[in-house]
Amino acid sequence: MTPLQSSDSDAFYRDLFENADDIIFSCRLDGLLWAANPAMCRFVGRPLPQILSLKLSDITAPASLGELRRMLEFASDPEAPRRAELTLVGANGAPVRFDIGFRVTSDEAGGAMIQAIGRDITDRKAAEEHHCQSQKMEAMVLLAGGVAHDFNNLLTGILGYSSLLAEQSGDQPEIREAAEVIQRAAERAAQLTNQLLGFARRGDHQRVPVDVHASILEVVELLQRTVAHNVEMIPDFQATTAWVLGDPGQMHQVFLNLALNASDAMPNGGTLRFRTEAVECKATRQTPWPLPPGQYLKVSVADTGVGIPPDIQARIFEPFFTTKAEGRGTGLGLATVYGIVKNHGGHIEVSSELGKGTTFAIYLPLSKHSEPRVESKPREKHGASGSILVVDDEEMVRLVLSNMLQHLGYKVTTAAGGREAIRYYREHWQETDLVILDMKMPGMSGRECLLQLREINPSVNLILSSGYGREGVMQEVKELGVTRFIQKPYRHSTLAEAVAEALAVKP
Repeated sequence: MTPLQSSDSDAFYRDLFENADDIIFSCRLDGLLWAANPAMCRFVGRPLPQILSLKLSDITAPASLGELRRMLEFASDPEAPRRAELTLVGANGAPVRFDIGFRVTSDEAGGAMIQAIGRDITDRKAAEEHHCQSQKMEAMVLLAGGVAHDFNNLLTGILGYSSLLAEQSGDQPEIREAAEVIQRAAERAAQLTNQLLGFARRGDHQRVPVDVHASILEVVELLQRTVAHNVEMIPDFQATTAWVLGDPGQMHQVFLNLALNASDAMPNGGTLRFRTEAVECKATRQTPWPLPPGQYLKVSVADTGVGIPPDIQARIFEPFFTTKAEGRGTGLGLATVYGIVKNHGGHIEVSSELGKGTTFAIYLPLSKHSEPRVESKPREKHGASGSILVVDDEEMVRLVLSNMLQHLGYKVTTAAGGREAIRYYREHWQETDLVILDMKMPGMSGRECLLQLREINPSVNLILSSGYGREGVMQEVKELGVTRFIQKPYRHSTLAEAVAEALAVKP
């Protein structure tokens, strides 16, 4: 290839300057613009003569003025970096993030000049921020799930013993009353940990066809009787079908939590609109999509309230984060919504403007199924008799389970871990009628223990138990055919019913 001659080279670089998509400009060290290419003129929305009367600070967003000052002040320092990220404001008023590469040269009079090329990285930065936020939320999911699991183990002891105390109080009403107060407090704490499990996507989770339109209408009917009458609720159903696979109770909770939040944001009244539409979603180069491509039900819950300040929008789904007055909220409402939506294979976004309102957009995979859920009839209770092996690494849980089961009339043996349980079961499997097995234990996990129990007795009778919910433990062993599960903490009556049902169908 023949090298460019001087005249050809000038034309070549002039063509690059004129036709580049990136902005190219020169400015003095005080920021006064001295040259700009057509891309820069299009971005600013002004002809070249007007641009050359501007300083770079005139088109820089306030948040980037500090970075601009550093760029100009240290431009002459040979050790200073030759890159900067600036947010500039274009003709339409929208902020655009640019990656600026520059060098320092001299003009004809010997004065220092900056020559720069800027590339629009707005979409890339948005994707990076979304990725960082997702990683942060995933870390909080793990933390929330672990905290909820540990608290549920503690609450199992509190709720179990208070249930026993209430039942054994006899003719001592003051003891029964004290026990019932403890029960109510423990049940309230259990509700909070269940909300944490919802955020952590480890709560009890069914997968049945759910009509989202019906769920929304139930919430609207409920709130029309309970919230301020000056909030107008408008179901705006554009989707012809709104069936998704999920948990009816959790779907109801999602829309109830969002509606209650919206009502709080409209103390002087306003409009709350529930809009549904079927959409085709897929990722593009400009718009990353965090879910598999396909048909989704988009549910927009939009209010005309006070709006969410931009500086806290990234935190609203964090557990325990709240802007409400002390005593008016736990900070788990939106965290629970986030967890449930993610647990259902969905995605949630928020947009808000101060003084104009907030819109939460939820995307849920559409289901082809529309059969209503059929409830199975509960089995009748049977008398209490049998030998039960309790396997749990928490001493308090073993003690309370042993006491409750003995109170019901069962013979109970406890094991502090999977290996101890295997040793006992190998010797006594023929006289063991039921095993209550905790799924999350150090050393040998509940799943490993279950598999080894099955090696000893393929028909072993099992109830799984965990401080996590059904979704967190049952899915990993569902192929083994285990279906009975009790989630910690549980009351005496709940345990009695689950054990009686398991023993009634003993193999």
